[in-house]
Amino acid sequence: LIEPQVADGIVSIPVSEVENNWNVRFRVETQDGDMNFMAYVLDGEIYVRANVCPPCQSIGFSLDEDILVCDRCATTFNAKTGVGINGACVAYPKAAVPYETMDGNIVMKSVDLITAYQDTIEPGLP
Repeated sequence: LIEPQVADGIVSIPVSEVENNWNVRFRVETQDGDMNFMAYVLDGEIYVRANVCPPCQSIGFSLDEDILVCDRCATTFNAKTGVGINGACVAYPKAAVPYETMDGNIVMKSVDLITAYQDTIEPGLP
């Protein structure tokens, strides 16, 4: 779990934390409560996704090669697309968060994080 920097609707995490730790988690406080996210490296690219599995209430995923595995129910998701592959919670794809890389940081808009989180807690693709 890493601590993001939050200011004026912008959330940032260091690229080095993701590259050095391979799969990190971070939490963002919002008016609607805490929202959890993950950032990981796959095939040299960084992905940022909502880190929640609504049916089983998990907030943790492991990265097994190119597959995300829910730490609670073992449902699997394609790590590049976020789409469910197999398991009880496949109907809840992990939505991606758009970001830019600036000055060694992954920089995201709070509104984009909230949108990805909301898209993930609803079944089906947005």
